[in-house]
Amino acid sequence: MRDEERVWKVSQIDEEAGERLCRALGMPLLLARLLVARGISSPDGARRYLSPALADFLDPYLLADMERAVRRIDRAISSGERVTVVGHEDTDGLTGTVVLLEILRKMGAEADYYLPSRVEEGHGLSRRAIARAKQRGSALIVTVDCGVTDSHPVAEAGRNGIDVIVLDHHEVIAPLPSAVAVVDPKRPDSAYPFRGLAGVGVAFKTAQALVAGADRGPRAEWEQVAPDLLELVLLGSIADRVPLCDENRVAAVLGLKAFEATERIGLQALKHGLKGEEDRDLRAMELVQGSISLIASARSEDGGNDGCELLLTHDSASAGTVVTKLRKESERWHAAARASFDRVLKMLDREIDEPIIILVNEEIPYYLLGHCASRLRKLYMRPAILIGKRGAGGEGSKVVRSHGVSGHVRRVARKLGWAQGSGRVFVEQGPVACVQ
Repeated sequence: MRDEERVWKVSQIDEEAGERLCRALGMPLLLARLLVARGISSPDGARRYLSPALADFLDPYLLADMERAVRRIDRAISSGERVTVVGHEDTDGLTGTVVLLEILRKMGAEADYYLPSRVEEGHGLSRRAIARAKQRGSALIVTVDCGVTDSHPVAEAGRNGIDVIVLDHHEVIAPLPSAVAVVDPKRPDSAYPFRGLAGVGVAFKTAQALVAGADRGPRAEWEQVAPDLLELVLLGSIADRVPLCDENRVAAVLGLKAFEATERIGLQALKHGLKGEEDRDLRAMELVQGSISLIASARSEDGGNDGCELLLTHDSASAGTVVTKLRKESERWHAAARASFDRVLKMLDREIDEPIIILVNEEIPYYLLGHCASRLRKLYMRPAILIGKRGAGGEGSKVVRSHGVSGHVRRVARKLGWAQGSGRVFVEQGPVACVQ
């Protein structure tokens, strides 16, 4: 089924529930029916949906291991231990890194960050990140938007005398790493009411818990701190395409207000760059999407990242220089993405009837595999797996990126003859399998 062949199914609305909500809140019946269609039938739920507030965020300590994470971070701060935040080189991971780094520094921590290069180091806690943390004298690494599948790197960090806290939101498809704490709403043993947080959302919940303290006492300063973080949660959550419901909706609504009135130098520079010298009249969400696109084009080099530096800077001149650089990088990225997806489409020279698309193409840049898989899934309305290669020349390790089947990718890859970490090159080109 191609995108243009979508079949729309109209959901049935509980008319009585709509009328009850209409009477309870004195709202137009049409609005009440729309809320019921979205699964919101209680007056309190309608209030949270229409007018979300900071108080609507859930207790962060409902997340498994959050108390252990906060106590270890508090100990690092009180004893003067250095903390390294290791993120992921996409908008979600990058904004999450900045959220956590800023709250750590506000609380007096000696903290830095390391963003592994997707091309050179891949996703997750890399050996270079561990080596850099050790070189800097860090006693604690906190991962953001990665780490839940990094059992071996976490163990390696431990052998180097570095504790690890994992903040992630990806599906848990292996035993949890032996970290001090693993905070992930998708843990099998999680009792957290909402599983849909992005990586930046988990970082924000950790910031919320840190400000409250391990004793969970109320802190008035949270109302002053949160807006500066929520504008970043907005960007990372929309970039990661998480469902904008529950806590994500609260963050999006409050974050958009903060974004429109931002005093963050980097976001102001992004807005100015998007509007141009002619000061084009762009809507708020156009500025949000444009900012996401530019931030996503930032490449990591030696652990540093222009996107992070842009969001952290207090210097307008340097912010403008970075935005100009990111605009050029974005143009190159989009050109490469168009060429790569065209190459993928040429591999599909027939109508696709199978339920899953699995393709191998080693010419597609590693960092574009996920993008192409996402577009395939949207175009053909079914899960898509792309297999490529990270490395140059005749050497490299097999890389799998998927959209819609993340929990099964490793099993599929093994069936295709690829063992993770073997360094073996799977050379067959074209469609290799469509599995039931």
